Amino acid sequence: MNRYSLSICSVLLLDIVAPSPAFAGDPYAEEQPDPGVPTVDAKANAESLFNRGKALLDEGKCAEATPLLAESLRLDFGLGTLLYLSHCQEQIGQTASAWAGFKEAEEVARKKGETAREQSAKERAAALESKLSRLKVDVAPENKKIGIVIKRNGVSVGEASWGQLLPVDPGEQKLEATAPGYKPWSTTVDVPTGPGESEALIPALEKAPEKVEPAAKSGIDGRAMRIAGISIGGAGIAGIVIGAGFGIDAIVTYNEATDTCEGGDPDRCTPTGVRLQRDASKSALVSTVSFSVGAAALAGGALLYFLAPSDEPPPNVGFAVDSNGFFLSFGGAL
Repeated sequence: MNRYSLSICSVLLLDIVAPSPAFAGDPYAEEQPDPGVPTVDAKANAESLFNRGKALLDEGKCAEATPLLAESLRLDFGLGTLLYLSHCQEQIGQTASAWAGFKEAEEVARKKGETAREQSAKERAAALESKLSRLKVDVAPENKKIGIVIKRNGVSVGEASWGQLLPVDPGEQKLEATAPGYKPWSTTVDVPTGPGESEALIPALEKAPEKVEPAAKSGIDGRAMRIAGISIGGAGIAGIVIGAGFGIDAIVTYNEATDTCEGGDPDRCTPTGVRLQRDASKSALVSTVSFSVGAAALAGGALLYFLAPSDEPPPNVGFAVDSNGFFLSFGGAL
């Protein structure tokens, strides 16, 4: 059967009707844009879906016929498809969808001058109106200025619909609410078969915990600082060792010089004693300078090493002094 050649008589007998995307079962949904003229392929697909859906309807299988008729209507609008779809929706309890479809069919038939279909759709819609289930979605005042977005079954609920009793199909209705900087909220409302009214409140949304941004890494390279600290500290230790060596030499040399002096008087020394005194003074000066510089370098190196950012494990460091000299050892990752 061609869906465009349905007789007025058959429509009156079946009282068939169905919703378009702008009306079908969701008074909350925004009106969909006009899809324009369907392509040849879309028309062919719509015709095939309609025939399959109509065959199922004739077998009393409205639950199976409904999605096929709905897709046919989406691909290529036809008043007959709309009427049959609305009839099936009424049979399976989707009262709001059926009512919206009949209302749309009434308007379309009126514009086309199809009086019989217009009257049939009008009567079917009127009969359903007293059986509708209605849902009112209230929104806590605190939510109204935070950019809240409310959805019912995945479809946005416009602000104009808040607090209004609007027709919905019986069954579970999932409500969701989101807003920037707030925790998302959701619930499920079980709407009973009408006639009846149900209400749901979107409570004040809770503030979401503030995201703590990770601290920016210091521009200082901790590894380089530790290497520099070890190097400077090692040089400082070497300076202290050198200073200690020259200090010992100064003491020994001075004692030798004193042994050449008459009565141990440093002012009454032999020429050799005077020379040894001068050598001891030079060694003492080198010792003092080396020790001072070494101590300062060791302190500075220690500060660099221990104040470096600890983003990596520090290396194992050791040093030793024996008869063969001074040794500085490194271990681990720098």
